[in-house]
Amino acid sequence: MNQADLAANSYSVDPAEAILDGHQCMVTAVAFHPTLNVLASASEDRTIKIWQYDIGALQRTVLGHTGSVNDLDFNSKGTLLVSCSSDRTIKIWDVENGWGDTKTFVGHEHTVSSVRFMPGDQQIVSGSRDGTVRIWDVASTAELRTVIANAGWIRCVRPSYDGQAILSSSDQVARLSDARTGQTLVEFVGHDLVVEAAVFAPVAAYPAIRELAGHISAAGGPERPGRYMATASRDKCIKIWDCQSGQAIGTLVGHCYWVQALVFHPSGKYLLSASDDYTIRVWELRTGRCVRTVEAHPHFVSCLALNPRSARSRSLVASGGPDMTIKVWDEEAWIQEASARL
Repeated sequence: MNQADLAANSYSVDPAEAILDGHQCMVTAVAFHPTLNVLASASEDRTIKIWQYDIGALQRTVLGHTGSVNDLDFNSKGTLLVSCSSDRTIKIWDVENGWGDTKTFVGHEHTVSSVRFMPGDQQIVSGSRDGTVRIWDVASTAELRTVIANAGWIRCVRPSYDGQAILSSSDQVARLSDARTGQTLVEFVGHDLVVEAAVFAPVAAYPAIRELAGHISAAGGPERPGRYMATASRDKCIKIWDCQSGQAIGTLVGHCYWVQALVFHPSGKYLLSASDDYTIRVWELRTGRCVRTVEAHPHFVSCLALNPRSARSRSLVASGGPDMTIKVWDEEAWIQEASARL
């Protein structure tokens, strides 16, 4: 067994940088503020909590939803936070004015599972158990259009970097759809069970993904965001996809149970995953090998978020789950140790 295999099969028990304890039910989502040492967490206890994670302090509890809060996202400037809930609503909170509940978006007919600001922060996109993906105007709260209808339970939505397309997952399929017309551009079929998460790869990851695919160099021309993406599924697998062809480039195998969340490392060399097998795993993209396994929580790991400032400062990752805690990890230490072993 080589050193990389030993790294993948040995479990790290590194202590977290911070453990944030205060929710009364499962933590469903975490989101780092883009400029401050602030982290927002959502929970089935119907609350959003705001933490100063560098000192491990709870700043406030934000109330307003009447059902489980399922997802969170800050806008690009960190002035607004959007949340969605099983109460069928989406809310926007004013970060600079006491985290007040300033807007409520109504129209979904079932649990709202996922929400994100669109590029430019003037619109938001949401996905729901009612089988729809919808785009909303932030200023007026009006629904602008339904991008996808009758697609099964939408678990995850992500806008493309230019806002022209929407990536979504439902049942065993992920879809790339035109954000204006709703036309399905590509369907990604290959998982055996529900696809829990779908995320676009950053341009920095393209060389490693091409090496994984056996194509060492680019075909020529400028690199365009949105060429590749990754999915995580209840079938225990992670797949890397070509968004132009809809073909799977590689399958990452190693988790023992459902894979719930994915984040790309800003270097583009690694992908992190969270699973119901209680672990976070670090994958080397160019080889598809697991190079680090971290025993993250004493129960399922339901969500992951990456510090958006990690490209110019220390890289941190936050995780949460049914143990009702949020843990903040020094992801850069994992990467450095994994790199030293390769």
